[in-house]
Amino acid sequence: MTRSFKGQDPDSEPENKPSWQSKLDRIQSFSRYSSDEIAVEPQKTDTGKRLVAFIIDAGVGYCAGLMLACVPLVKDVLHPPITMILYLVIRDSLFQGRGIGKNLMGLQVVDLKSGAGADLITSIKRNIVIFGPALLVTLVLSILKLIPGALIDQYIPNATSFLNQSVLGIINLIGSGYTLVVIPYEVYRTFTRDDGMRWGDQFAGTTIIEAPMDFSNPLPGGHR
Repeated sequence: MTRSFKGQDPDSEPENKPSWQSKLDRIQSFSRYSSDEIAVEPQKTDTGKRLVAFIIDAGVGYCAGLMLACVPLVKDVLHPPITMILYLVIRDSLFQGRGIGKNLMGLQVVDLKSGAGADLITSIKRNIVIFGPALLVTLVLSILKLIPGALIDQYIPNATSFLNQSVLGIINLIGSGYTLVVIPYEVYRTFTRDDGMRWGDQFAGTTIIEAPMDFSNPLPGGHR
């Protein structure tokens, strides 16, 4: 049985709410959060638990990157930074939406409409909002390392160095602007909204709830 969301109409502007925030909140045409009927009512969970869960997951991703860096051939493709970011992007699909960090903290990412734990696609949508630029930079770095620089420089002196600096300069500029605007606002939403939802949750149609630890099924899966 579904429950109607008891919050305010997203098109209405609550009292004492900055007009700029109301306008940003309305930019959610891609969000399933505006549905009249939902299975799980969004709720604000302990932000301290969420922070600790993220630190744990970052540590797990970093350790996984170091382990893969010791595997021949794999280490040439999956560098530690890429491994860590990839894990942070897909982590919410593990253990039925808990990942490792949230699992230990008693939290779970669930789909608003079905109430099921986040699947792989949902986890990617939810986390790419934050980690997209970082993932792009690390992937470009890896690709540039695979380019046979000596072969290119043989025909165009210092071409590889110029290419690397130009591409990375543009990406870093875009990534820096994104980081200075989007990530602080995501954190702001997490701490100030009554439902604790950030843009990533609106994009993926998810929310975080309190849930018991469950390490029985680590593999990503679809909604059940």
